[in-house]
Amino acid sequence: MKTVILAAGTGTKIANLRIDKKLIYVVLKGRRFRTNKRRIGVIIGDNVQTGKN
Repeated sequence: MKTVILAAGTGTKIANLRIDKKLIYVVLKGRRFRTNKRRIGVIIGDNVQTGKN
């Protein structure tokens, strides 16, 4: 897996804080990982396009 820093499309919005105050888990190749974080920003995959309505 490689990390790529990108500039999201103008007006793209994300939510990076869980309102229910629970920790964030990530599932990768069927395994569940605890991030020990309540905010994580965004994780996007290959060939994803962002935009706004």
